[in-house]
Amino acid sequence: MCEQGTDPSGGTDAKNENSMNKIGMQRTDSIRNIAISTVTVQDLETVLPYVIEFRKQLFPMLDPQKIPRDLLDFKQLYLDGQAGTFLQARDKSGKLVGVIGMLAYDYRFPHLDLDARKTVEVARLLSTPITVVLDLEQHFSAN
Repeated sequence: MCEQGTDPSGGTDAKNENSMNKIGMQRTDSIRNIAISTVTVQDLETVLPYVIEFRKQLFPMLDPQKIPRDLLDFKQLYLDGQAGTFLQARDKSGKLVGVIGMLAYDYRFPHLDLDARKTVEVARLLSTPITVVLDLEQHFSAN
């Protein structure tokens, strides 16, 4: 999480409303107050309903009773094994405002020129109308 008064790029004046991140997008106070963390078993009671409800609203044409396989096997795929990971974005009050689920790419598209390096694909990316992408950039650049 980016703390108030610190600039994630290393400076010390992110309070300035005109501060820009590495890709030239303006940061706002609400974005700096987002915490990105890995989903744990304790988070499942809020994360899974969030994803399922978001999916229903985003894709009303899909059968809401048919839950995708990755969500049915959520704990096994995203938490227990090496196949993937699921991150959550929460605001400073702890409210869930976004998620991103990544799984190991299965190389099912032979026309993509990918070598044997470990590759992941985004399986789920859901966010309320604030931009969490900027803090995801911060999360991954720190790791």
